[in-house]
Order: sequence, then C-alpha cells, then structure tokens
Amino acid sequence: MIDSAWEERPRACSGASSMPTVSVVMPVHDEASYLAEALDSLFAQTCQDFEVICIDDGSTDGTASVLAATSSETAAWWCVISRPLALSRP
Repeated sequence: MIDSAWEERPRACSGASSMPTVSVVMPVHDEASYLAEALDSLFAQTCQDFEVICIDDGSTDGTASVLAATSSETAAWWCVISRPLALSRP
C-alpha cells in the first residue's frame, strides 16, 4: 500500500533531468527514535537530485507518524510504502 504519492520537487543540482540521479531506499521497522535524525541527514546533502523511498514493514513504535510528519520539501521525490508484505502474511 502506498501512503503518499510521488511528490515532484524542484531540483537543486545543475543539469537535473526529469528522473532523479540517486534513489535512496530506506527500509524501516520500529526505529522511530533514529528515523528523524537519519532523514534530516539525508535532506541536508549538498545535491538534492534524489528520490527517497521509505518502506515501513508494519512498525508499531511511531515510525509511521515520524514518516508522516517528515517535511520532504528538500527532497526531489518522496514516497512511503507501508506494510508491503502484509498481504502475503497470514
């Protein structure tokens, strides 16, 4: 299930194309206490021509809230996928 659609943002790197140069895939599970710091570090990078794909596999500790509250204004693309394997589990 995709919680938020891709959000296109302006590119900060010169020569940026319609597709981002870098894809960052961040699997998360019950790590809310570290997630905001990790995302802040990611968004503080010099080049902003990247997409962020966070995959939350059913966290129960507030990870989903951190992802929902995260400001993605500096990211080129932002997507959160929640519980990608939920349908395959009993």
